[in-house]
Amino acid sequence: MNDQLPATSSPPLLYWLTCLLLFALPFELVGPLVRLPWFQFTNLELLLGVVGLVWLVAAWRGGVGRPSRTLLLPAGAFLLVALLSALLAPAFRPTALKSALRLASGLLPLLLVYAAAEDGDERRRRGLLWAILLGAGLSALLGLAEWAGVPLVAPLLAQFKASPTFVGNVLRVSASFQYATIAAMYWEMAIPLALLLATIAATRPGRAAALAVALLLTLTTVLTLTRASFITLALLLVGLLLAGWVWPRLRPLRRPAGVTLLWLSGLLLWSLVASDSFRQRLATENDLNWYGAQYDAPAGLTLAAGEQLTLAVPVTNTGRAAWDSRAAYPIVLGYRWLSQDGQQVYQLPPGSAALPRDVRPGETAIFSATVMADLPPGQYRLAWGMRQAQFAFYSRGVAEAETRVVVRPGRVTPPLPPTTPRSQYEQAASAPEIPTRRELWLAAGRMWWQRPLLGGGPHTFRLRFGPYLGLANWDRRTHANNLYLELLADLGLLGLAAFAWLVVAAGRVLYLAAGRQPLWAAALAASLLAVGLHGVLDYFFEFWAVYWLFWALLGLALALPRPGSGRER
Repeated sequence: MNDQLPATSSPPLLYWLTCLLLFALPFELVGPLVRLPWFQFTNLELLLGVVGLVWLVAAWRGGVGRPSRTLLLPAGAFLLVALLSALLAPAFRPTALKSALRLASGLLPLLLVYAAAEDGDERRRRGLLWAILLGAGLSALLGLAEWAGVPLVAPLLAQFKASPTFVGNVLRVSASFQYATIAAMYWEMAIPLALLLATIAATRPGRAAALAVALLLTLTTVLTLTRASFITLALLLVGLLLAGWVWPRLRPLRRPAGVTLLWLSGLLLWSLVASDSFRQRLATENDLNWYGAQYDAPAGLTLAAGEQLTLAVPVTNTGRAAWDSRAAYPIVLGYRWLSQDGQQVYQLPPGSAALPRDVRPGETAIFSATVMADLPPGQYRLAWGMRQAQFAFYSRGVAEAETRVVVRPGRVTPPLPPTTPRSQYEQAASAPEIPTRRELWLAAGRMWWQRPLLGGGPHTFRLRFGPYLGLANWDRRTHANNLYLELLADLGLLGLAAFAWLVVAAGRVLYLAAGRQPLWAAALAASLLAVGLHGVLDYFFEFWAVYWLFWALLGLALALPRPGSGRER
């Protein structure tokens, strides 16, 4: 039964604004542009609102068609469950209600993309793909510059994220995304689209450019050091390659998928051979035991007030990861001034000594530290500790070394600077407890068991899981590291069932479209499958880029010609 209206052609303005939105998805500013009493709006949210208004005007004038109920019904059910879950949330109800509205926003990219491509013109669909790939490719180029330590790129990327992502002392490329895992997920979804364009682009240079984007995205995905992305991407590429061998109509995908799979295999093999940190990343779940240092600092010093002295301080790397002196954010030996009893930290600029060379686990490096006694005569302490950017080793339980210092009268008498209690200073820099993935999954199960039907409210897992694991201090940004368990904990069995209905409906749409557009159906299925596979080990629906791209791909799938749709050109 055909439940679609006859094909129409959406206004050019709506099409180009939709392309702009898809291009801009990787570039959400870290701070809101508009602040209201209850809501804040980022650049992406404002852009979506503008395009949505254009769509409403076009729909009112009859300029866009009504999409099939095939996806709208399960999408509506999913969003209705989210709203009910938020209204009945036992705690953090305002956050849950805002999150329900966030989830509801996903329906708009579906409608926009469907409207932009609904007339069946493949050129329009290709244009939408190019918009996604150009944005993804630009973000990947910024990621390469971040990895290479290009000086000018750090201030630029600071507009899109609070800080770089690290594991141990190793930078994980996150480019213009808030976290490396989100960058990896977005690029994984974009790679099958690049492979599609590498087969169907109108010109040979266009096909070559699309393949180049696929290889670039594969490279930066590896640089994110996101282990789930390695597995997901390898499975997708192998699946596309095998599909090309089995089904003749998918044969054009074999070459770009095979080239990308070889490229991925080479990158992973090179990383295994060349990088200790990469091997550690694969062998350990987190970086808690990556940090370790033993200091051979002097027991005591005597300095004149205002005097400067250079010391040789040997430090042994007792952790599991090497210290890279050429890293964009290298490890340094830092020091800070304490009171005589060690309970107060003087508000002086902390000093640091650069890493003299690469230091492998078990090796010792001698740091050249220049100490300035910018204090009045008296007795003090120097606390020595390794740090990287804003991260200090002592926040992970690595004990510092201390040197007792006597400052005698000198030619100048600096004023006594103000102090901060050491406990307060270190608490501000301390890292919250990091549960394992198994513990997070266990917490999600316990949370679901308490509220099995509607869960505890959308996007509240991160706020609630601590007590379920006996944690007093936990990172409120941490998710369940599993899409399905987080949906179960937050939206209950009804929410997970509605999401499963949406996924099955999308599969049915793509299955029907495969008869007329097999290459499109295979590529979109691979992109959506990336969400499903990677979702076993991570959660990412709180981030606009991935969440809206997921819905945009559903809209593109719905716009493909299917039997009875009457929209193939």
